[in-house]
Amino acid sequence: FNGPQLQESSIGTGFAVAKDIVVSNRHVVSDTDATYSVVDSDGDKLDVVDIYRDPLNDLALLKISDGDFTPIELGDSDVVRVGQTVIAIGNALGRFSNSVTKGIISGVGRGITASGSISQFQEEIENVLQTDAALNPGNSGGPLLNIAGQVIGVNVAVGVQTENIGFAIPVNTVKELISDYQSGVDRRKPFLGIEYVVITPEFAQNSDLPEGVLVRSVVSDSAADEAGVKINDVITAIDQTNISDSTSLASIIKGYKVNDKVKLSVWRNGQTLELTAQLKASE
Repeated sequence: FNGPQLQESSIGTGFAVAKDIVVSNRHVVSDTDATYSVVDSDGDKLDVVDIYRDPLNDLALLKISDGDFTPIELGDSDVVRVGQTVIAIGNALGRFSNSVTKGIISGVGRGITASGSISQFQEEIENVLQTDAALNPGNSGGPLLNIAGQVIGVNVAVGVQTENIGFAIPVNTVKELISDYQSGVDRRKPFLGIEYVVITPEFAQNSDLPEGVLVRSVVSDSAADEAGVKINDVITAIDQTNISDSTSLASIIKGYKVNDKVKLSVWRNGQTLELTAQLKASE
């Protein structure tokens, strides 16, 4: 058979917030051309018929065909405190389903840069919970629970080259997403379309590069691509707002709307260029 081959892959975790709605990470279901399904605790495979994505917070709501789940209780992430006990559940490594790990909350209000193996770009996520409960690839989208069994977060990422550092999106953000979904709010956000690494002031002092973000790849047909941004460019400012540790690229873009035009200050081979990008909608 020489035609296209179908490939199944176990890529993440989710939990039910309604009888036919499952929460997961957006990067788990980032491929808009793919067909997704979920496997419940009984091993039954159910089709995903619709996905409501929130790229700003790396969340997604999955509408399940013939779903009849018992929703899990949602807690209040605003009252989460450092040191409290938490439990993480997930599909560890894509092979060990319903794996349970225990830890504590190590920090609140953190900011991270997360990306999935399927995603074409990185996402900066603010105000996440840090935990030392063991998280592994495949845990993404799984619940972080308090000792009362209530969801207080959605596991999203692990620290690169670190031990016992994982992160979760506060559950109150999930509640906002559910409310928007039920009211039909369009959560598509302005999207520049680059994968990048942050050049910190310390790194800039010890290199020939200015502070900002170093472009590692450019999404085809994105705003950045059409503006002429190239790999190895350093974007130092947007509309004269400098990109820095305290003012991230994501936080600047967040202040604009889809179709807004922005001026990018770009350092390229020792020269500073001004490029104009018209922001497109995230998918």
